[in-house]
Amino acid sequence: MDWKRYGGALLLACVSLSVQAKIKSCDDEAVISQVSEISGLPPTSASKAGDVLHKRLYLFSIGYEVVTKINGDRMRMGAGWSDAPDPNNFNTMRLASGLGVRWRHADSGLDGRLIGSGNSDINTWSEYEDYPDKVGKYTLQALFVQEFVLTDPTKYQGGGGGYLSTPFSIYAHGTGNGASQNVSKGCNQSVQTGDVAYPKGVYHFIYDNWSGDTLPLLPAPSCKLALDSKQLRVSMDAIKVFGLDRKDAVSQDSVPLRIRQEECAINAKPSINFTDAGTPENTSHTLLPNNADAAGSAKGLGVRLRRNQQTDVYFGPSSSSDGSRRIALGTASSGNPVLTLDLNAHYVRTTAAPIQPGAFAATATFVVSYP
Repeated sequence: MDWKRYGGALLLACVSLSVQAKIKSCDDEAVISQVSEISGLPPTSASKAGDVLHKRLYLFSIGYEVVTKINGDRMRMGAGWSDAPDPNNFNTMRLASGLGVRWRHADSGLDGRLIGSGNSDINTWSEYEDYPDKVGKYTLQALFVQEFVLTDPTKYQGGGGGYLSTPFSIYAHGTGNGASQNVSKGCNQSVQTGDVAYPKGVYHFIYDNWSGDTLPLLPAPSCKLALDSKQLRVSMDAIKVFGLDRKDAVSQDSVPLRIRQEECAINAKPSINFTDAGTPENTSHTLLPNNADAAGSAKGLGVRLRRNQQTDVYFGPSSSSDGSRRIALGTASSGNPVLTLDLNAHYVRTTAAPIQPGAFAATATFVVSYP
């Protein structure tokens, strides 16, 4: 969504007129007309407290009605927390361990004024205001930005969930100045006349209520895959196969390889799944040759990848949710920002028939994921 498009459209309404119409009422609840997700960067070893991990841009709309002519009426929307945000924690409210949330106006961009507590703060009200000059029904719109802020990289775990420590509300207020304040049951919280200091709460984010949706899946602490680990070429030429005297026999000799994750954020927990690129549906612990049936190809051989020289790696589709194939690399810390997976590639005999010499190549891909 282009917030500038809404901003430009609404800005045209911000013109004071000498004679306006009396605001009779407004909707009991504002409507979320649009929500745009704006992803930030996943936490890394370079992340610091105060980094914004994710933003949500909300477009709120509220309808209201005006009757008869009166001077100085104005319709506006604003927002505020029930309690004051923590100025020592990037003006956020606690959401989860190492994570806070705050709100801004989006009057002139995504980095607008920070919103404080209550309905009388200097930054309560949006700059988008209506000054209706005719009898009828109208809609006012305003943009607000919700930010998810990394408050302590050593405690942040990532993922979903989260529980607001205090409610956050969107307010509407339809009234005027001077004599036009005497609008009984207008767009305010009171049935009394003249109570212009009591805006009407028209939408509430309360504890685990995220606008009828869910908290966005926030980026998990992650690592950077080392350049020399993105594509590994392993030569198996030195491994002798004449000792493979039966089906499923595994060569004693092997070739080592290493997958290295570096610049890991604190609490990063990478895991790796492997897929047989030539036969993606293969769910065994044997990597099959790419073109076993091609002329000149070797027959009766496969590859086993082993950890600690004894634990076989199982293959499977990259989209599989089978956790048994997922190899955890551990948890990164400030003193250990590098995590590795060390493997050995062995030949394995796949048939009871004699092995046929020829060209041999097998390819595996891997996916790194985070909880």
